[in-house]
Amino acid sequence: MDIARVIAQLKTYCPMLNKQVGGAAEYEKAMKNGYLSTPCAYVIPMADDAEGNTDSNGLTQIVTESVSVMLILDNVERRGQTATISVEATKYAVHKALLNWKMDPERQAKGFQYEGGSLVDMDGARLSWQMTYSRDIWLTDQDGFKEPSEPLLHITGHNEANTWSFDAALDQ
Repeated sequence: MDIARVIAQLKTYCPMLNKQVGGAAEYEKAMKNGYLSTPCAYVIPMADDAEGNTDSNGLTQIVTESVSVMLILDNVERRGQTATISVEATKYAVHKALLNWKMDPERQAKGFQYEGGSLVDMDGARLSWQMTYSRDIWLTDQDGFKEPSEPLLHITGHNEANTWSFDAALDQ
């Protein structure tokens, strides 16, 4: 999955995050050195779950690709209620950016779907909420290895009546 496109989609269509969206590498750094300004999100690749090949003469395979959006919300209010209340609004803002989005219409019939979410961490400064989305894509013969072959340039043959020859024109 192209994580950069998911990040761009959230930056463009989730104004609540104020373009404060990073990737997995930024999330790892944030865990040590501090997060982007809150509210913010980090997009993290998750699993590829492949079904078996359904084509006996080629390749037709469905793969479920999943990605998580790690929301980081401000939790400095004394009772922690502001962050827990803002989780709901932020979740629906992210849904508006990702649900039903067909990142690659040639590979997927349906857009992203929501798999679920959960609390990851909460302290006196931040609340972390993880949301997971998935999409089903098709792998076909076009995605697989193709045996290299020499171009066919000349054919000769004959039958009882005559001998014939064919030369292919090469486009240079």
